[in-house]
Amino acid sequence: AVCSETFAGTDFATACKQAKATGYDGIEVLPAQLSPDPAALSAAGRRACREQIEKHALQYVGTHAVLGSPGQYHLTSADPTTR
Repeated sequence: AVCSETFAGTDFATACKQAKATGYDGIEVLPAQLSPDPAALSAAGRRACREQIEKHALQYVGTHAVLGSPGQYHLTSADPTTR
């Protein structure tokens, strides 16, 4: 498996295509590659991502950098809202 972040600068569909073309069978999803605010991704948007994974015969293996986008979250911030 490979993280979709490996294919930074491309959209998720291209990341899936390139992952399969380079010999991977699984993909780890970088949420920020799907949307600037992944929590706001619509059901149709989530379905489109799943369809790309399936189209390229990949297995979803996990999620990477969950708190990276949007950037206002931080695990060790003194501010409770940020944390």
